Amino acid sequence: MSKQTLTWFLAGLLVFGVAALAMAATPQEQWNGTKHNAKNLGEINQDSPIMRDNCIICHDGQGFANNVTKRADLPAAVKNTPNSIDCGVCHGAKAQAIMASGDPGKLANGFQVKGAGAGALCISCHNGRKLPDPEKKPAPHRSAQFDVLFAAVGAKVPGVVYPSSPHGATPDTCVSCHMAKLDGIPNHTFKVVNKPEYVAQACGSCHPGLTTVNRTALADYDGDKVVEGIQDEVKGLIALLEKAIEEKEAALGAHFHESHGSFAWEDNNKKEVKVPEALYNARFNLALVEEDGSYGIHNPAYVVSLLQNSYKQLTGKDVPGAALR
Repeated sequence: MSKQTLTWFLAGLLVFGVAALAMAATPQEQWNGTKHNAKNLGEINQDSPIMRDNCIICHDGQGFANNVTKRADLPAAVKNTPNSIDCGVCHGAKAQAIMASGDPGKLANGFQVKGAGAGALCISCHNGRKLPDPEKKPAPHRSAQFDVLFAAVGAKVPGVVYPSSPHGATPDTCVSCHMAKLDGIPNHTFKVVNKPEYVAQACGSCHPGLTTVNRTALADYDGDKVVEGIQDEVKGLIALLEKAIEEKEAALGAHFHESHGSFAWEDNNKKEVKVPEALYNARFNLALVEEDGSYGIHNPAYVVSLLQNSYKQLTGKDVPGAALR
């Protein structure tokens, strides 16, 4: 290689390096792929939560920022459009006040949490809204992270003491783990990335040396004779409880469905079937854990106990071969 060619080659590497540096991720680019971006919500119509009165306080960015529940009360320029939960929303006056106070205010299900730090902003919308009620049979809303993190909500067996893990005491709660640095900036995908370098930042201060979100469980909780990662143990429990639920429904001749935020069971003639409280409770807890989405990470002790006790209440026996919480 001639000296001139080598010079051009090195110059090219330098230009490529600068270009690569310039292409490093930005908060906007990370956010673009999230469901806070309305473009990623799929087909939107007038019945979509982002367009629906009462739902827009969380689902529509301008509904949240303007603290309104009816589209008619939104500023004219944004009244008839779906509005993303974007930079201006989370960095706006309402959101900043919530983060500074650490208090999301009284939640729809009646709970209050104080001292949640910046994560109070997340909690203000990421909560399940409903309490279990075997008579009215509500379903938990599909954002039940608060409920699980703080062991606040679940259909519990009377007299049973449910344990809880300390993750709710993490400074800034949600933000501490979900917004650790990713590609050199605070993570605006809001997902805990299951890679050693990210896990070390998000979890390492409490779990030194941890390299995976799916931390090895303390015991075999699903009774398969293998101690797996806590997420795998929880998935095993979900599968066991789901099977037990389906067997109970089949025995009752009851077909399950969810409609307008409530659970219902019908027979072959579409007539309502009254089901045992234990069956409703199992369905509620199954949905709660699945909608939380962390497969136990937010509160391992509580989730394991909730699922195991639901199984026992429904079937009359403990999870076979499992270590019980």
